[in-house]
Amino acid sequence: MHGLSLSHILLSAILILALTPCLAQQGLHMGLRILPQATSLRNTDDADAQPAVYDAQPSYGFGIGLSSLYMVNNYLGFGSNLLYSSRGQAYSYQYTTSSGASRKVNNELRIRQLQMPLLARLGTNSSRRVAGFLELGPQFGFIVSAKEDSDDTRFRATGPPFVTYTQYPDRIETLSRFQLAGVLGAGAEFKLRYNVKLNTSLRIEYGFSDVEDKGARYTQVDFGVAQNLLYYETPRRDGPQYKPGRPATTALVTSLVIGIDYVFIPKFRP
Repeated sequence: MHGLSLSHILLSAILILALTPCLAQQGLHMGLRILPQATSLRNTDDADAQPAVYDAQPSYGFGIGLSSLYMVNNYLGFGSNLLYSSRGQAYSYQYTTSSGASRKVNNELRIRQLQMPLLARLGTNSSRRVAGFLELGPQFGFIVSAKEDSDDTRFRATGPPFVTYTQYPDRIETLSRFQLAGVLGAGAEFKLRYNVKLNTSLRIEYGFSDVEDKGARYTQVDFGVAQNLLYYETPRRDGPQYKPGRPATTALVTSLVIGIDYVFIPKFRP
């Protein structure tokens, strides 16, 4: 009887060891994500311009949202995030005043966007206390608002009775609402309990879509004569001096992703 009981114990131990890795991580993971970000909008015309025309400055953003992940096994999973982020660009340029002096202007564009990256995850054995992983996939975005702040003090009248005035569209109307990007991330996750994990990763997002709507227009009136002009081409009375045929402007965002996940699995071992 003693031998039979011992064999039962050994068999049970073997089954536990065999099944625990699968039960530990296979299934649905749900969690929260926060993303401090360094952001930029890249354009070859801007990059080639002299500092007096375009001088890029550091720009930072922030994202927050929900995460879902389905682990097929301890090494492979597929998931998505639903994120709200604030990002954009900061730069300066200079212009000459009526008195002949040079004045520096600081400009910042903030874009608020909903994003859904679809990610495939491949990693080391996620049943361990610490595991590494890589994430890769496309990201779909939708711009919900935009605001541009500038300390350019040149005259910007918006309508009659001025002899000369400019009617610019809302800034969001000069942007392409739908955005497509690619996402690549690498990081590590730490098991806090059998069904709770803390994870952190470095994520790079590269935009494939043009952030700017090159068909956007504005109206400029000089002495009663109205001109309907392309927003991203010259002439511009004030603001950045865009060139005709301006190339695509794409987003480049580096994020530190910090998250916590709840794993929907039965309690098997702590």
